[in-house]
Amino acid sequence: MRSARLFWFGAALAALLACSFGIREVRKPSAYWTSPDADTRTIYQKIQERGSALSWFATDWPLENGFYRPVSTLTFEADAWYRGKDLGSWRWTNLLLGFAACLALLWFVWELTRSRALAGGAGVLFGGIQSGLWQSLGVQYLGFLAIFGTVALALAARGEWRKWLLVGSVVWLLSADLGGAWLGLDNGGVSFAERTLGWPPGRTAVVMTAFCLVSLASYCRFERDGLVGWWFASLVALLLALGSYEQAVVAPACLLGCALVLRMRGVETCWWPHIVAWVVTIAFVVLHRSLLDSETSYRLQQARPFWGGIRDLMLVAFPSLTSIRLMPPFWTPEVGPFGLLLGATWRAIAEGLFNVSSLVAARRDWALAGFGLLGSVGAYSILAFQHPFGHYFYLSAALRAVLWLALIRLVVKTAFSGGELRGLSGH
Repeated sequence: MRSARLFWFGAALAALLACSFGIREVRKPSAYWTSPDADTRTIYQKIQERGSALSWFATDWPLENGFYRPVSTLTFEADAWYRGKDLGSWRWTNLLLGFAACLALLWFVWELTRSRALAGGAGVLFGGIQSGLWQSLGVQYLGFLAIFGTVALALAARGEWRKWLLVGSVVWLLSADLGGAWLGLDNGGVSFAERTLGWPPGRTAVVMTAFCLVSLASYCRFERDGLVGWWFASLVALLLALGSYEQAVVAPACLLGCALVLRMRGVETCWWPHIVAWVVTIAFVVLHRSLLDSETSYRLQQARPFWGGIRDLMLVAFPSLTSIRLMPPFWTPEVGPFGLLLGATWRAIAEGLFNVSSLVAARRDWALAGFGLLGSVGAYSILAFQHPFGHYFYLSAALRAVLWLALIRLVVKTAFSGGELRGLSGH
């Protein structure tokens, strides 16, 4: 018991330290976010005009652009009451909420896998990605080292080339994801960390993600322990997530994914909680449409062409497309075979190979890896057909951590076991 408490304390502390790197976003000059026409100031003014925190449960949220977000609006009410006109200081609340989301992910991964190592790793990975720690450490450049290192090691130890291909592929995928291959998609050119921790309105996605992860964790505990109280906690957290940010409509699908993973791990699951979750979510959508205008100028302005959304969804699924989509100008009849002389061509080919190799290897733990991959893509799908902002990917990043952890564990268990890796050979 004592060792367990020490572990959870250490895991929470490590997540806090990784997340605390985001303090630099909180302390940046705030003129851009708090100028007279900025969203944060508008939120403050609307709260002052309204004068009733509970009234947001019956209307649009303060920015009045057609969204029902009463729960996350309460956090702005708290800032308006406690911090007042010092709008720059509101970003401290974003940081605290980000840390809460890290703890929620840590708990969820524990309930899903019952692995302390995976749970602790999830908190650190997610804390670092939302704070910008990994990009500041230059992990985005590890992909190049992974490619060249894999080739060198494969040539030096030809009998174990599959092992080094797996290691290199996983390092490349982590480098691409943690380095912002798709988290860097933002219509305003703002970093993921700044959009989620340094921009007060970005907390809507943070609050939603925290409640969504609590819902998933409580559901997993219910299926493991059979106590109905945990199912009720999951349902309450789902309602709070829906009231925070509309992206939470993907939560029932995530709950279904959790059930499939648990069943693959020998846990008997019930199906009636999923029926309740879908009914509640559909009822929320109906409420949203009945209370608010879905054709506001903001939402029409944010809409983008169908193929733009498909392109970014593919990019989330396959980060190597970042390089591949830059190549068409060089693959022309005029260039012809000389295109093979370009370093960018071989980089695109190598990254595509490494991306596919990492996902092929992931089939050895396909339940967890599939949940992380499909969860991250599915979470973004509901917002993919709007011009992207960084916080749209917050829930996706949290769920993607499950894929990263599955791949890291695969490397530790097999690539460093001392024998020939058979995960890519099908044996």
